[in-house]
Amino acid sequence: MKKEISVGFVGTGNIGSSAVKHIDGSLDIIYAKTGYKLIPEMVYDKRPESLEFLADLKNVRPRIAGSAEEVVDNPNIEILVEATGTLDFARDLIYKAFKNGKSVVTPGKKVVARCMKEITEEAIKYGQSIGFEASIMASVPIINTLRDTTDEVISYLAIANGTTNYILTKMYDGKEFELALKEAQKKGFAEPDPTEDIEGFDTAHKNVICTAVAYRTYVGCEPIESELYREGIGKISKQDIELALNEFGLKVKLLAKSKLRGDGKLEIGTYPLLIPADHELAAVKDNFNAIYIVFVNKDVHFYKGKGAGADPTKVPVVDDIIRIATEKRAGRAYVPPIDREIELVNPLEQVYPFYLRFDAFDKTGVLSKLSAVLADNNVGIASVKQTKRDYTGNNTTVPVVMLTHEAKTEDVLEAVKYINRRLKGNAINNETVVIRVGNGN
Repeated sequence: MKKEISVGFVGTGNIGSSAVKHIDGSLDIIYAKTGYKLIPEMVYDKRPESLEFLADLKNVRPRIAGSAEEVVDNPNIEILVEATGTLDFARDLIYKAFKNGKSVVTPGKKVVARCMKEITEEAIKYGQSIGFEASIMASVPIINTLRDTTDEVISYLAIANGTTNYILTKMYDGKEFELALKEAQKKGFAEPDPTEDIEGFDTAHKNVICTAVAYRTYVGCEPIESELYREGIGKISKQDIELALNEFGLKVKLLAKSKLRGDGKLEIGTYPLLIPADHELAAVKDNFNAIYIVFVNKDVHFYKGKGAGADPTKVPVVDDIIRIATEKRAGRAYVPPIDREIELVNPLEQVYPFYLRFDAFDKTGVLSKLSAVLADNNVGIASVKQTKRDYTGNNTTVPVVMLTHEAKTEDVLEAVKYINRRLKGNAINNETVVIRVGNGN
């Protein structure tokens, strides 16, 4: 007996329309693999142009609703795909869908990251399921991998933003930051206003979601968006990329980090991290995403794939529909458990080696002054590299790069603050560049 699933779509932009088209072109494959016949029964989008694709469908004929409420109130629809990209509107729509006996699939990272605890509570309250595989890494099936495993996660590092990874890739090809950003915008990888990507907000949101599933705890968005827990790539220069690679064999990536320490506390943050150039994540180029996970029993797993765009995202949306339908037929709800309270490690207490680049005046005594300030703040120096000054030019400074031993973030930042404030003008010329160094785990 053919099992039918009626689905409603609110939001038919790139992702929503691609999911409908994927169903239209894959009905036989979906049925052969899952035993389900998907019926996109009704669609709504406030922009008429976003519904023009319906004329090209060959196998399904969804009706156009006059409002989002009409879709949510339709008693025939079992699963709602919410793909509006909004926050408040999406949240309210999801809650109403649960109340009306519908499960929900959403690729909306903002609504999931900000409202995840409440969304899961509402889903449980009404016996419904929530699927959001497409909200993080599109073609990389990490959410359901973490949801379904009986193993425990020790830590993960993730490249979760294709825009910043593309920009850094082009900087390794020799381009300056601004030129690499413009190229990313021209190719559609970066928005006209790239702040969410460049400053690390997008990656931080995805880090909140992934941490919730990995450790069954919701850390909230507000702290993770703060500057202590989040840094972007705007201050990364081509000079630092070249120095770190050539002098220390390290490559920089914007990474989402989450780690459950032995003392039961959780380290989380989104930062540019310098990692060994031979690490799997260091080799991930262009707009690809990847995640490197350390499990208790399964050891290390590495997943890579395209992390954005309509084509990579449409499949996890449809896969979530099938997964949720299977659970509904079995009388179960598919909801990730968010049932633990885990203490966060203060970012200032987190320990890393650090890469420090000083724009130092080329004169006697400068290196000893810098070293003394670091020593006074309990920061040990592991290695120092000083490039030669080009005497054919007018420059009076040289880059001095120090790689520290492991040190508390607070100690390093205090030392750098003192150097920037008290030694600027007599030992250094510009602000000190500070980049955390990771071991890849």
